[in-house]
Amino acid sequence: MIYYETAQNAEEIARLLRSRGRIVVTAPPRSGKTTELLRYAEERYPNGRFAVVCGRKEDHKYILKLHWNIYNGISFVDVVAKRLLGEKLEGEDVNTPLVMTLVDGRNLPSNQTIPIFCDEWNLLTEPVQRAIMRRKLFIAATTS
Repeated sequence: MIYYETAQNAEEIARLLRSRGRIVVTAPPRSGKTTELLRYAEERYPNGRFAVVCGRKEDHKYILKLHWNIYNGISFVDVVAKRLLGEKLEGEDVNTPLVMTLVDGRNLPSNQTIPIFCDEWNLLTEPVQRAIMRRKLFIAATTS
C-alpha cells in the first residue's frame, strides 16, 4: 500500500516521510521537498546507498550537490556565506546515490536491493510510476 499525504513546509515533509513507509508527499514548490527526501534517504541508507529517480535530467547535478551538502552538514546559509567571503566549500567525499531519469519502467536498476526514492513524482510518466510502485524497495516520493 502506498500512502498519499500533503504537507505545507519542510518540517511537515520530514515528519510525514518518517511516519510510515511507501509514501508520496505533496507540498508547495520551494518548500524543501527534495532536501527532506535526501535527508531521509541518507538517514536510512547512509553514504548514498540508494537511488533517486527524478523527472528531468537537468536535476541530476542539483541532487548530487545537495546530497554532498547534506552528507557534510552544510546548509544553504553556509553555501551563501562561503560564496560571499570568496571561500571554497570543503567537506568529505561521499559515495553518491544513483540518480536517474526514466523513460519507461524497463530501465530501472536491475539491482533489486537498492532502495528507490523519487523526486517530483508528478513528472514521472504513468508506466514509470507503476514500475517503481511494483518494486518492493520503493520507499518514498515527493511532488508539487
